[in-house]
Amino acid sequence: MPSTDTLDSLLRSRDLLAQRESIVASLKPSLRMTLTEPSADDRATRFGGLPILNKDINWPCGKNFEPLGFLAQINLSDLPINPYGLPPKGLLLFFYDTENQPWGFHEDANSWAVLFTDLDLPLQLTANPTNSKQPVLPSNGVQLIEEFTIPAPRSIELDAVSIEEGSDKWDKYFDLRDDLLATNDDRAAHRLFGHPDALQGCMQRTIQFESRGEKLPKGVYSYYEHPRADELIPGAFDWKLLLQIDSDDRLDVMWGDSGKLFFWMQTEAITNRQWNAVWVKLQCH
Repeated sequence: MPSTDTLDSLLRSRDLLAQRESIVASLKPSLRMTLTEPSADDRATRFGGLPILNKDINWPCGKNFEPLGFLAQINLSDLPINPYGLPPKGLLLFFYDTENQPWGFHEDANSWAVLFTDLDLPLQLTANPTNSKQPVLPSNGVQLIEEFTIPAPRSIELDAVSIEEGSDKWDKYFDLRDDLLATNDDRAAHRLFGHPDALQGCMQRTIQFESRGEKLPKGVYSYYEHPRADELIPGAFDWKLLLQIDSDDRLDVMWGDSGKLFFWMQTEAITNRQWNAVWVKLQCH
């Protein structure tokens, strides 16, 4: 994790020391997921390969009962930090329609899944169902590295940082985010927790409305002008990044045009272990 001295040096180089207090207040801890050789332990945190499932758990399916693709498993005992209060042990397994790559609109709601597996249950490596059209990602081990993250440009959480969009500081803030990413020499940005490395607009606002089936009315281009804005906008702050998967040729995945895939949950759903309440957003260039 970059030290505060490193952060101050980066802020100074980008002429953002005047914004230091608000930027530091916005920091969120994260675990950067650097790919390594596959572990011999099938229960280890990893991307790709085959999931470890209990024989009584059905493989998650999407639309038309077609199987989803397995992306990753997180062994919760491996986590050096646990800022959201996830279970202290067990596996979280992430699935998505990798073949069709839905964007995360309301109509895409059955196109992803997160399963929790108790390690005390009898588990086994489980092959894709015979009718699956989903690719099997190559298995990669993961090293978890603590990082702090800052809000993405246009994120609702950047509102508290004293930088006005379009000002000369705005471009310098973009550069600061790139600087922080570069403190890890992995060419891809996979991560657990923290702020997303977003590529487009604010995901939290979009998910807050899309997850409730609330579209922007015709001729309305901002969620702040949506008829339910006063009711729904505050809840956008409660969406927490659970997992971010970057485009990476080592995983044989390209999300759209060199994009990223993001899994989000709200605090109450995490507390209540409502893994079916996860929401996914895909962003690309």
